[in-house]
Amino acid sequence: MLNSKQEQVANHKSGHAKVLAAAGSGKSTTMIERVKRLVSDGVSSRNILSVMFNRDARDSYRDKLLQSFDRAQCPPVFTFHGLGSTIQNKLIESGDFRKCRLETSEYKLFMFARDTLMPWISDVKAKKQIVMEFLSYVDLAKNSLDAPLDVFSEYRFATKYRYFIDGFKAFEKNERRRIFSSLAI
Repeated sequence: MLNSKQEQVANHKSGHAKVLAAAGSGKSTTMIERVKRLVSDGVSSRNILSVMFNRDARDSYRDKLLQSFDRAQCPPVFTFHGLGSTIQNKLIESGDFRKCRLETSEYKLFMFARDTLMPWISDVKAKKQIVMEFLSYVDLAKNSLDAPLDVFSEYRFATKYRYFIDGFKAFEKNERRRIFSSLAI
């Protein structure tokens, strides 16, 4: 039996619902009831997706769902990582995405950035410092919704590094052949 707040969630009819509640307050029970009501309202279980933060939560939630649905009709339950992997694999299978190796080596990232900048770098002694500064710019540009030029201006990079903007475009183009950890870039 649900309380009045849980009933509101289970009966929510339009748009996304943000549910905040403490541990042990009945979120899973409420969400399972929501899924059951969606299905009883005619929504296909294939059009319902539940995402959990970790495997234990996923497994526990799925076990509870299986008490209300047979395995074939049970809506899918993923972790965030599992959902991302599933999407990536489907894109690879369809030919819309190339399978790439995840590269996490900071040394390889440095070498990749250095090789990308070679057309603009002539002073061999300053290369390490320049590449490190460039990698800082790349990190900022990749994590911003602003255009690379705006990022360059906003973070007040020295004018002598203006070629970083074109270097970033080259980096992005070359990166299509390689994938780096989001922590490294």
